[in-house]
Amino acid sequence: MLRETGEAVGSAGFSGPADADGLLTLGYATYPEFGGRGYASEAAPLLVGWGLAQPGVEGIRATVPVAHEASLRVAAAAGLARFGTAQHPEVGEVVVLERRSRVSGPSK
Repeated sequence: MLRETGEAVGSAGFSGPADADGLLTLGYATYPEFGGRGYASEAAPLLVGWGLAQPGVEGIRATVPVAHEASLRVAAAAGLARFGTAQHPEVGEVVVLERRSRVSGPSK
């Protein structure tokens, strides 16, 4: 929301509770007239930090259409790394990005 007017500029949040692997799915979008102003880049890292602090959450995941460079930059700025690709039934190929709450290392 714009601080000055309270006007909504888009939306950002999680699609629901963490899945069986402890992953929350992040989504964000700005309305066309507010795109490119940094609103998603401001919201996404805050949501990722909040999400990772929740009990039982092991990480954050996002899926972004491969050609949507702005959304890929937002995800990267929020600390999500490319994990792979997948096919989405509505948009085709998407990049899967994740950030885990802790890094797993080799057992000693």
